[in-house]
Amino acid sequence: DEIVQWSRHSVAEIANLRPKWRVESRTRPGQSLYALSWEFANDPRNTRFVIIESGVIDSWTAEPVVPRLLDMIDYVQQEGRKVIITGFARQVEKTGKFKWLTAAQVGTHDAWNEGARYAAKQTGSEFADCGAAMFLPEVDIIDAVHPDMYYNLRLTWALIDAMDRAAPECR
Repeated sequence: DEIVQWSRHSVAEIANLRPKWRVESRTRPGQSLYALSWEFANDPRNTRFVIIESGVIDSWTAEPVVPRLLDMIDYVQQEGRKVIITGFARQVEKTGKFKWLTAAQVGTHDAWNEGARYAAKQTGSEFADCGAAMFLPEVDIIDAVHPDMYYNLRLTWALIDAMDRAAPECR
């Protein structure tokens, strides 16, 4: 089996597809949204829109992410900025090919995704429905969690669609 890695980060793809946008990534791989939420108020922001990406790590835990997400949205809105919330990407449970996610960890995906959707709806934020992006288990995932280049492109388009709704003048 050949593993295909995507040579472009989502930010590079967005910049290529929407050259009028200034995109600044503050992604922190391997961190939970819950853990990052405690320092979020102290992070400087200087963009019109702030994307808060719900990390899949949060769907594996019992941490109360939605209240923290609502607090983060409130901080951004108090600054006069617009918020885009991403849903959760899909993962694959433990099989012969993938060794480390249990059915229980993968099974929480939909509930957490709905929590992110709820937070967006309650606050008037845009929701990038990454959970609805076409997903082919065993094909679109490199290691049970991380998307291959094709799934990553579909996730990026879910984000771009939400950004287009939020700022159609910048298409």
